[in-house]
Amino acid sequence: TLTEHPTENGTRVIVAVNNTNQPQTVACTLLSARTLIGTYYGEAPTMTDTAATLTLQANDAVVFELK
Repeated sequence: TLTEHPTENGTRVIVAVNNTNQPQTVACTLLSARTLIGTYYGEAPTMTDTAATLTLQANDAVVFELK
């Protein structure tokens, strides 16, 4: 499950949840270049100009912010 939450200051908080009992790696395509502001829970995503790659442990999540 992946949700995106716009903030008042123009950033976006992303919440990704792995609802399975196996670790998962997911590449999320970015429509425009974004900068990682911070990771608030879980393993920080690996960022490129066009994607954010997330590594999620079983039944775990990651919460991070992009600008």
